[in-house]
Amino acid sequence: MFNKKFRMIALFLIVLLSLSAFSGCAPKPAETTAAPAETTAAPAETTAAPAETTAASGEVFQVAFGGSSPGGVYYYMIGVLANLLSEQLPGLNVTNVSTGASVANAIGVAKGELHAGLTYGSLVYEIWNGIDTFEGQGDIGKNVRGVAKAYASPHYFVALRSSGIKTISDLEGKTISVGPPGSGAQYNSDIILNALGLNVKKEYLAFADATYAIKEGRIDAFGQSGAPSGAITELCETEDVIVIPFSDAEMDKLEAASQFYYRDNLPQDVYKGMTEPVQMPFFSVYWIVNKDVPDDVVYQMTKTAFQPENMAALKDGYILWEQLKEDSETFEALGPEIHPGAKKFFDEN
Repeated sequence: MFNKKFRMIALFLIVLLSLSAFSGCAPKPAETTAAPAETTAAPAETTAAPAETTAASGEVFQVAFGGSSPGGVYYYMIGVLANLLSEQLPGLNVTNVSTGASVANAIGVAKGELHAGLTYGSLVYEIWNGIDTFEGQGDIGKNVRGVAKAYASPHYFVALRSSGIKTISDLEGKTISVGPPGSGAQYNSDIILNALGLNVKKEYLAFADATYAIKEGRIDAFGQSGAPSGAITELCETEDVIVIPFSDAEMDKLEAASQFYYRDNLPQDVYKGMTEPVQMPFFSVYWIVNKDVPDDVVYQMTKTAFQPENMAALKDGYILWEQLKEDSETFEALGPEIHPGAKKFFDEN
């Protein structure tokens, strides 16, 4: 009797406990299921944050601007321009990248390794068409766009007056530094020496190194594109230097060999020791950019450089900047278009 009553009580307790457990736990899964839904919404809020941060963060666009090796004209010109643009455009940081100069800049811009650079009109034509200097490099030139004409540049050779060199023909058989490898100076020196049929022993020195080499007698002369050159200006302070003139007959040969050269005179006040203007070949130098540089970046750089007060500052920094001008029609005749950012500025003015 006792056992039967005990079993009935025990059974009742087991059923009661089971019901309590079921009723106490049932709501919890619903509560737990709701929590992940709330957690899932949170990442969407987090995802939106970077876009807002990017728009308001004032991130700086880094511009790699190809110049030349130290002592070269481009090195000083881009140094002045880079400082001005970086100071006046908080969203840009323009770096003066030391390169081999014109040839290296054309390749660097075309490949997207540089955002901008200075180079020759002749090289723009060649790289656009994949010929001569750039033969075998494919269609990389199709990435090049123009901004403006930087200046008209001469190419010339200098020697110490004590060397006895007085004419271009006197370079025959001499040791000449034609310029750093891949530089515009090398490019022009090679074209000119070949066109005039001069046989020389070539060295490939950086501009600053060439001034030491000529003083030490290791070379007889060296080629330079652009004037004034910082390296030659410094050389003239300690040495009696001759800027070697081109004769009319030599210029006739050179103009027949290349459509990009024309004759003009380097003024006599460019270098210490010059007593009269010197005839030599000239050509155009352009500011180029890669086609993928954002339109607004190119627009802001162009607009800033062309402000009258800034053009005056650029000229004060390096005299050749006084020649900066729009030259869209002539540039586009070489093949590439003017970059949309630069075109926008020129269309507004």
